[in-house]
Formats: sequence, structure tokens, C-alpha cells
Amino acid sequence: MPSLTALLDRITQAVIATDMHGRITHWNAQAERLFGWRRDEVLGVPIVEVTPSVSQTEAAEQIMDKLRNGATWAGPFTVRHRNGYEFDAFVILAPVIEGGKMIGTIGVSTPIRRGAQLESELCESLTPRECAIARMTAEGKSGAEIAAVLGIGVRTVESHRANLYRKLGIRSRTELIIRAFGAGEP
Repeated sequence: MPSLTALLDRITQAVIATDMHGRITHWNAQAERLFGWRRDEVLGVPIVEVTPSVSQTEAAEQIMDKLRNGATWAGPFTVRHRNGYEFDAFVILAPVIEGGKMIGTIGVSTPIRRGAQLESELCESLTPRECAIARMTAEGKSGAEIAAVLGIGVRTVESHRANLYRKLGIRSRTELIIRAFGAGEP
């Protein structure tokens, strides 16, 4: 059976684990490709010194505090490559619990594709309204938030969402997010 490191290296998203102090304890092969740092260069280094963009350092510290209190966090976040290039990634962060006690965190990052690329790849088979709802759903907006932006009812949003899921051959918001943000380098 392959080791945990070998299994995590097969995942197509960057997977990073930290201890309770935010120091990196795992950095998979995709994290190396996405952020430009080799595993041996970042192990033991505080995550807030490596991945967040300079403008996001304070927000990253606040997110780490939430994680230490047992909360999860997901959303778009501006990160940086080793060479200083900044890009947006969709990040999902969760506490790691062992024996009822939090021992660290784990995060999964996927570069976000923007604008025309998202429109052409995701929306070619959708109506303009379905496309708008797909985009806002993939950005993490709730049905109520989408309804308010578009000036329609929440049930109408859910109806459009069901139609776009059927057209795209997906079953959930998670699959939509992966489809919208999941491929390609930043």
C-alpha cells in the first residue's frame, strides 16, 4: 500500500497540512508546482510566511485563529508563488481532530480561472441566467445572495441551479466548484 505522502502527491490540488502553530507539516507535489517551493524548503515554516499574498497576511492570521477554534473556512483567497507572482485560488481549510483534540489543519488549494476562460468552458451549454448563477455559486454565494443580486426568488435560483447541474452532468455545488476552478495553472 502506498504511503500517505505518495497518495497525497497523486491529488491534483495543492494539499498543505500545518500543526497547531501554523507550521507546515505536509506539502504535496501539486503544492510544489502551484507555489514553486520544494517540500524540504517549507516544512516547519509558518504557512502565513509562504502562501498568502502580502496584502492577505492579516486575513490569513485571522483565518488561522478561526481554524484553531475548530471552524472550517472556504473561499477565494489571493496567494503568491515563490517568485512573487500573486494569483487567486479557491481554498478550503479545516481543522484536523485526533482523539477529540485539534492537532493541526489541512488545506486544499486550486487556482481560480477567471473571466472569459470560465465563461467559455463552463457556460457554453447554459443560458445567460444559468451561467450567472453557476458563476456566483462557484464563487461561494448562497441561493439567497444570488437571488438578491439577480432580483429573483430563491426558488427560482434553485430551479436554474438544478437545470444547470443537469446540463453540466454534475450533482452538487462541490462538483461545480471543481469544474469551474479545478483545472490549469494560475
